[in-house]
Amino acid sequence: MLSHRERMSDSSPRGYDRLAPWYQTIERLRFAGGLQRWRERLLDEIPPCRQVLFLGDGDGRLLKSFLDQLLNRGPTSSNLVENIRSVDFSAKMLQCQRKRIARHPLRHKVQLEHGDVLNAQWPTRQYDLIVTAFFLDCFAEPQLRRLVSQLTTALAPEGLWYVVDFTQPDRGLAKHWAGGWLAVMHAFFRWQTDLPTRRLVHADSILKSSGLEPRCFQQNRTRWITSSLYSFAEKPNASDCSRRISSE
Repeated sequence: MLSHRERMSDSSPRGYDRLAPWYQTIERLRFAGGLQRWRERLLDEIPPCRQVLFLGDGDGRLLKSFLDQLLNRGPTSSNLVENIRSVDFSAKMLQCQRKRIARHPLRHKVQLEHGDVLNAQWPTRQYDLIVTAFFLDCFAEPQLRRLVSQLTTALAPEGLWYVVDFTQPDRGLAKHWAGGWLAVMHAFFRWQTDLPTRRLVHADSILKSSGLEPRCFQQNRTRWITSSLYSFAEKPNASDCSRRISSE
């Protein structure tokens, strides 16, 4: 089980609990279905795997899409998966996940767990796939470095880390446009959940400093949403695909 002694903030779980019933609606008001499409963007690039870890999947839409993908691939993929562990520190979000997959044929593969990822004891080199979608941007830099260090130890040598997140372009009008929206979103989540960070911390450089490299990378037209598959740099046989810019 996970330790609850240290949380990002005592009010954070309660804030996400309040948001849970409205989370998808709030997202759609701003992004329509755009963020969900980017959550699912590279699912086709993920090879069959045995042990999977989802962190901060919120109301479980990506988890459900992942299960659907396994089912559509047939018995070879769905039978190979032994365990899908989904951890979130919002009990209400986990209730949403449980409800979303309640009738899914692969629901028995999923272990839902309530806890704080910053204080978890992760097994060594166990996970073939780690999934963090719009999650790493919730952490201040010291927290993120600590979390990435722990999770790279938990990732199997041939494993993949699927990261979907916001980024801020480094120049041009896109930089100011994205910066404005990121400031609005950070302010909203600070208000609702006591989010500890006031600016976007770029996870890419931290992941790379931990020995990971993007093997597959896609970015939207405005360059502020990316979907990436990372693997250890010394593993040349990891999933690979070309960088593509979407018109979305």
